[in-house]
Amino acid sequence: MIITKPTYLPIIILIAAILCGLISCNTFDYKAEIPSYIEINAITHTTNSLQGSPHHNIKDVWVYVDDNAIGTYELPAKFPVLYGGSHEIKIRAGIKTDGFNTVRNEYQFYDFYTTTEKLIRGLSTEIIPDIKYFTGITFEMTEDFEIGSIFQPASASDTGIILKAMDTLSVLGDQSAVIYLDGDHSYFEIATNNEQYTLPYGSRVFLELTYACNNSFSVGLLKNTFNGSKKINTYITLYPTEGWNKIYINYTDYIKSHSDALSYELYFSGNKDAGNTLGAITLDNIKLIHD
Repeated sequence: MIITKPTYLPIIILIAAILCGLISCNTFDYKAEIPSYIEINAITHTTNSLQGSPHHNIKDVWVYVDDNAIGTYELPAKFPVLYGGSHEIKIRAGIKTDGFNTVRNEYQFYDFYTTTEKLIRGLSTEIIPDIKYFTGITFEMTEDFEIGSIFQPASASDTGIILKAMDTLSVLGDQSAVIYLDGDHSYFEIATNNEQYTLPYGSRVFLELTYACNNSFSVGLLKNTFNGSKKINTYITLYPTEGWNKIYINYTDYIKSHSDALSYELYFSGNKDAGNTLGAITLDNIKLIHD
């Protein structure tokens, strides 16, 4: 007697055919909604006379249509939206906090750019946002080196800054501060010459800095307390660049960890890198901002 295994294949085929018949109307009669597109290839930044240079390093945009979040996009960007007709579009500028690619946030001191656009399905609408600072924030310090400098060398420094005309980035004005490091001048430390800045505990605090360098250097704070001045450990070290770079340094949590501080001074310091015959560090457009 030969025993054969039962086969269920015909039954499976029958069931599949019935199911396909039941859902075919819903599946194959569906028509996809045609999107419109928003395109953002460039972005501008406008400042007033008290807010320093409009040079920026905006990398991303956060996009909202009728206050509904659409997404975050790296510039330049072109993306679909399931809207047609006239709609309010809000755009928020995004940055790399502390210069890290992995920490990309909306910059809380930049206001929304708001526009109303007529979106046409199947077509692209280009927007060039003009970003401004929020009103009501405090520019505790701005330094563009156009009429001198508030930075002076510390006693341990064996070199200082030179104010020099730079023609590589006209948005920064006529002069920048340059520090040169060589075999006879291998360490620098400059601070804000006893200018003391009040940075409110619990507030958001950022340092904006435009720089170019072929030598690493550090950024830090001096805090003033009832017991005198004290140098806080270096907050961030910046490394050689290819041309100008702008960084947004988030001091918010750093300030929270020093509740005994009455005020602060800003400093930069660095040693000549090994292998460098002549190190050069150029600084400009420095802004210390809080809300």
